[in-house]
Amino acid sequence: MKLLWLLANADMSSAGRSAKRYSSQSSSLSNNWFLIAAILTIGALWFGLYYWDRYRKNLASKGDSPKSLFLELCRAHKLSRSERTVLLQIAEKSKLQNPAMIFVDPSVLRILSRSNGSNSELFSDLAGKLFGLKGS
Repeated sequence: MKLLWLLANADMSSAGRSAKRYSSQSSSLSNNWFLIAAILTIGALWFGLYYWDRYRKNLASKGDSPKSLFLELCRAHKLSRSERTVLLQIAEKSKLQNPAMIFVDPSVLRILSRSNGSNSELFSDLAGKLFGLKGS
């Protein structure tokens, strides 16, 4: 309540005059250097962390593991997450040591696409995407 009274009587009270004086002085750049520096520091920190995270993820994806090769081939073929999951499951069921072998040997997908299972159409589509095998 007192604050409202002070604001209403800003012209007459000493608090109002000092608030007016502060607001007229605080608009200058030299009085707000600390605030500007803090905002720029936070922005630079965010920018640095963002690009460091992107660099770290990029470095991790270029590892020399069979899984990273598989993921790189999936990206090259523009496969969706569900397609990647299906291919990984096929590699596990086929007991492949390197899941990237699915991109080399079309026989695994060809056999699965000829089966009468519920996913045979999906396997046929994947074979078409990876090897150009349509309806085989």
